[in-house]
Amino acid sequence: MAANTSPTAADGWIVTNVIGWGKRSEKMLSIIRELKVMIRSRKTFGEQHMTHELQWNELRRSVCTYDKEQD
Repeated sequence: MAANTSPTAADGWIVTNVIGWGKRSEKMLSIIRELKVMIRSRKTFGEQHMTHELQWNELRRSVCTYDKEQD
């Protein structure tokens, strides 16, 4: 069974809002690239849901860490 590689509305929301926050540093762009790879590697609905949860948590941690580094 082929992996679902089409982006979802949630994927678009995550990427759009990260870029919309104006955090265009290389670190943030690298996080976005990693998220895209993770999104493309999903296999089943359950894994997709779990992957989204993990991605969102990782993204929040990364943004918080990035913001603290900028202070």
